[in-house]
Amino acid sequence: NLRNIGKRLWRDLKGYKWALPAFLVYDVMVTTLFGAFCPLVILAGLPCPGCGMTRALYCVAVGRFADAFSYNPSIYLWILAGIYAAWHRYVRGRRPPGFPLILGGIGGVMILIIFIVKSEFITCNTSKLVKHLYTVYIVNVTYFKTVNGYAFIIVNNR
Repeated sequence: NLRNIGKRLWRDLKGYKWALPAFLVYDVMVTTLFGAFCPLVILAGLPCPGCGMTRALYCVAVGRFADAFSYNPSIYLWILAGIYAAWHRYVRGRRPPGFPLILGGIGGVMILIIFIVKSEFITCNTSKLVKHLYTVYIVNVTYFKTVNGYAFIIVNNR
């Protein structure tokens, strides 16, 4: 019944009322200080498997499906997981069975898609902090190379 769906949705929205302001404060602070949003980019200078996810979601919302796939192919898995969770939570009124396993599986698939299938990193600019640590102005990570147990990042200057 629609009334029960609305009550469940409203209860969840009230429960997360501080999440959006906290998220916005985090976004403004880290973007201002480090020039990047992602903690992996800030700390290590490497793009994460989630790079491009927001742009991909926007592209799906406006109907640019091929562009969404080019930004991050795993966006469609996340959308399916969201539909699955919303169906169980709001329509059926219970927790989605096996959802933590589904999320872990999607995370694993993201890593496979980004790092193995595409055999490259999604391009992300490194942060101000990393720019100071490296002598390269902006880096485009090409591949890892291991020499005597040490991992080196091979970069191209832009």
